Amino acid sequence: MSLEFDAEDFQAFLEEARSHLDTLEQGLLALEGMVGSQLDIELLNEMFRGAHSIKGAAGMLGLKTVAALTHQMENLLGAVRSGKHALNERGVEVLFESVDALGTLLVELGGGTVGNGLDITPTVQALKEILDGEPPAEAPQASAPPFAFDPAFMAGMSPKHQALLGRLDAESRYLYEVSLDLDDCRWGDEFIDHAVMEKLCSLGDVIGLLSDPPIPPHAPGAGPFRVVGSALFVTTAEPAILGILLPFTGDQLKVLHAPGATPSPAPSPAPEAVAPPATSEPAPAPAAVTVPKAAPAKDAPAGKKPAAVTQSIRVDVERLDLLMEVVGELVIGNTRLAQLGSELENRYDREPLVGTLNETIAQVARLMSELQLTVMRVRMIPVERVFSKFPRLIRDLARSMNKDIRLEIFGQDTELDKTVVEELEDPLVHLLRNAADHGIETPDVREAAGKSRTGVIRLGAHREGNHIVISIEDDGGGIRPEKILAKARKMGIATADGTYSDMEALQFIFHPGFSTAEKVTDVSGRGVGMDVVNQNIRKIKGAIQVVSRVGEGSKFIIKLPLTLAITKALLIKAGGDFFAIPLDAVQESIRVANSDIKTVNQREVIQLRDRVVPLFRLTQAFGLQPLPRASRYSPVVIVGGQNKQIGLVVDSLEGEQDVVIKSMGDYLGEIRGVAGATILGDGRVALILDIATLIDEGEGKDRHESGAYHAV
Repeated sequence: MSLEFDAEDFQAFLEEARSHLDTLEQGLLALEGMVGSQLDIELLNEMFRGAHSIKGAAGMLGLKTVAALTHQMENLLGAVRSGKHALNERGVEVLFESVDALGTLLVELGGGTVGNGLDITPTVQALKEILDGEPPAEAPQASAPPFAFDPAFMAGMSPKHQALLGRLDAESRYLYEVSLDLDDCRWGDEFIDHAVMEKLCSLGDVIGLLSDPPIPPHAPGAGPFRVVGSALFVTTAEPAILGILLPFTGDQLKVLHAPGATPSPAPSPAPEAVAPPATSEPAPAPAAVTVPKAAPAKDAPAGKKPAAVTQSIRVDVERLDLLMEVVGELVIGNTRLAQLGSELENRYDREPLVGTLNETIAQVARLMSELQLTVMRVRMIPVERVFSKFPRLIRDLARSMNKDIRLEIFGQDTELDKTVVEELEDPLVHLLRNAADHGIETPDVREAAGKSRTGVIRLGAHREGNHIVISIEDDGGGIRPEKILAKARKMGIATADGTYSDMEALQFIFHPGFSTAEKVTDVSGRGVGMDVVNQNIRKIKGAIQVVSRVGEGSKFIIKLPLTLAITKALLIKAGGDFFAIPLDAVQESIRVANSDIKTVNQREVIQLRDRVVPLFRLTQAFGLQPLPRASRYSPVVIVGGQNKQIGLVVDSLEGEQDVVIKSMGDYLGEIRGVAGATILGDGRVALILDIATLIDEGEGKDRHESGAYHAV
């Protein structure tokens, strides 16, 4: 058929139809487990609306094949939800076939044609034949958890802030409890003068503060004093955003209330008096946020009040990317302004205009923080966008391999930058296929081993500081390190007389071409997967680790940055040039006496407490001329994770700074050891180091192939 309609309308239809198609597929996966029991009427309503919407839009555009198929799907779903017909296993299977056929039609439409080679007549006929009925079930009630905090906060809380607690949902605000341990605090004109407190006040309202030892009475300029305790903090920012903008670890930031949760009554004031809380500028107008769901739709509370309507518009991804680039340039400009203001204050400290200028710069900095927070929130999307595709994948794999597999998903509301999420699907697909094929045993083998006949694969995500951790775990047979090591030696990638721990042996599975599969199937065994997984994860600045126990299962752990656009970095100098080290990779910085640097197997190392750490000189790696040093000590930055660490020998440490990550471009291409570049406040360029590659080099891997460093 010819496509005689507006291209913009057609594209909007395709996007909307794909969204409804996902709803139908996820709903079917849930309904499949309810066959023979009470069905979730709300879930059926949602699926019916999805099929009805596709049918109506397709009819308006003259897409008769799509309209005919969704019309029959709508008939069956409508009959089931009204109680006139029962849903059996055959009905679910035919609905799955209908969803697959509808997906194929949408793909063909995207290519400009429809119906070529796809005959939907058998599917439509099957939908007509399976109508049979049984009434659905009511959805059970559930209650949302309350929030609570120490009643002592209320004693010093102003009436304004007490009233704010009652408006958290109306203004879409979060309530956090922040653990504090701050030295050298002083009282400012209105609030505590400390970098952490100023950052909190720029992002929201500090409405309560407890400290032991107590905070002295408010007196501008008084101090210094120490704050050890916690603060109540109200803001519109989600936890994932705060993890990037605030210098706190995950256990220092506790969510007491999220918008939409049922709050508990405010605690009664405690009899003891506490120090007055810090105050801040009023928070900006709140934006609508989506509250993570704690349970599937069938467990959701049957609320008596209608859900709030979320208004949204579609925005081209390129516009979001351009917006982030502009914000990045503003961050660079703001850094330059702050640097100039500091220089002027040092030269003309008695000039009133300089003080006014610095106040204005501080105000611009607070606005920049809000703008950065807002843009990052716009770019963040839940990993559910990817996770939602995998239940169907595991279902079909289990059937094709005659295995019983249950996929458990948690943390799907965890949010990541859209660029990171888009790159996740392929690595996760391969890891899940491997878990189903190599990990989970057949039912008879599992039963003989004393296990349940049903294997379990757990896919989850959670936040750790400024990172998102994704795990894929199975309760299968595990990976045998001795088998991996034997194959690695046969391939020549492990030495015949070398000693390897189980953890080190398992890492060989990420080598190109590595596979222990005895036969190649349509699922796995070609030896081209795990290497690609590792490369794709590293491309988005992540890392992957595998742990396994024979007979109990395996677990793959992926650690990813929340965003690839703006990050905190430690600025260092080497050979007179600036470099930036992502702050999340920095373990510590130390001064090492030159006499403590030893040479082992032609590599420089140091003894750091109970371990030996290899050293890596940036001047040698990048072909720079070392600066003459009169000191007997050298600054060393320890980078890496728990299992792998190296020490970067530098000339000096230049402090922490938010940096905008920019690509090196096609002209320079990919430079080994460099993840990108950033522009500093004074206009100079600093290279952002790729710590994972440097660790490989520091351990001696590919040492003779690292000449690409000198291409910089």
